[in-house]
Amino acid sequence: MKTFEIHEHPDLGLKAVKDGWSWPGFFFGLFWLLYKTMWLAATVVGGVGIVVFFLPPEYAMASNVVGLMVSLVLGINGNGMYANVLASRGFQCHDVVEASNPGQALASYCQRRDQGITQPPGASQMAENLQQGEGLQLDQGPRASSNGNPQQEGTDGRTGRDGSGPGKLEA
Repeated sequence: MKTFEIHEHPDLGLKAVKDGWSWPGFFFGLFWLLYKTMWLAATVVGGVGIVVFFLPPEYAMASNVVGLMVSLVLGINGNGMYANVLASRGFQCHDVVEASNPGQALASYCQRRDQGITQPPGASQMAENLQQGEGLQLDQGPRASSNGNPQQEGTDGRTGRDGSGPGKLEA
């Protein structure tokens, strides 16, 4: 299953953006950027393409390397770039959904929203971490004993395990 971020705009509706690698960005580059209305990135990639096109034949290897690098950058960062463009246009990320395609992700989000069980991105991971005992933990830090030497109270140096002493929050 793939993970999708669900972005919502009050007037423009819902968009699902896949996390991770973008195959369309890798294979179709400039055309994918134009389709997704990422004008600035499309201008940069188009400009690089024009410069590479007019290089003399002696630089054919360099032009191939530049083309491959542009494809890799769009494959790796394309979906994140699209999410940033949506955020700049007023979309807000409301949920993260696992689904096999964007349509299924949107349907799953709408069903969960109608049932009132949507949550902000990262909330499910934070809940799992807290259930496993990770996340914020209280740290007692060194304390002075009666002889003036610092010592740790408790069995593992964390406040709250044995209920002794004040501690500080540690992220």
